[in-house]
Amino acid sequence: MLLNHGHFRIMCKRPATLLIHIAFAVMVVGGVVTWLTSRQGSITVWKECLTDTLTLNSGDSFILPFAVQLSHFEVVNYPGTDSPMDYRCKLCVTDNTLAASNDAHPHTAVTHGSLAMNHVFSYRHYRFYIHSYLPDADKVQLSVFFDPYGIAITYTGYALLLFSLILFFFERRSTFRALLHQFNNPHNTKP
Repeated sequence: MLLNHGHFRIMCKRPATLLIHIAFAVMVVGGVVTWLTSRQGSITVWKECLTDTLTLNSGDSFILPFAVQLSHFEVVNYPGTDSPMDYRCKLCVTDNTLAASNDAHPHTAVTHGSLAMNHVFSYRHYRFYIHSYLPDADKVQLSVFFDPYGIAITYTGYALLLFSLILFFFERRSTFRALLHQFNNPHNTKP
């Protein structure tokens, strides 16, 4: 047993400590959910060409529920050099599944998005990152990560951890409060 009855009673008397343990458990659950449900791979996009095939890291192919097209790509160099400072990419996402759900007004949903070196484009829980490019800027390879549940669960665990650490400073019987009391009253120390 990971936690016996005596430890559980102590943690219930100290809610910040209990919440820290719960936060770590939630983060581990988020990692397991990510491991079980996520998809990772790459997609190559061209100008004037719609692509909907994702090549998974396992080598298998997966058809995306939408198509992606490269609208614009540029490499921004440091002034006076040929060293790249940033990569900027504009995408056009064509989504027929959203249009199919609205039978009364059939149309194709088109979304425009932009990517940069430190800017991720997210669409329907798919996250796109610039992986590589050809120098003529007509073809860009994007890394794609799909994780609909794990990221939210893990971030909830991080939020719980932050809240519990802040709560820990205000807990009556915490070591921090004892040290603060000792610092304010140096002559009134208990052995």
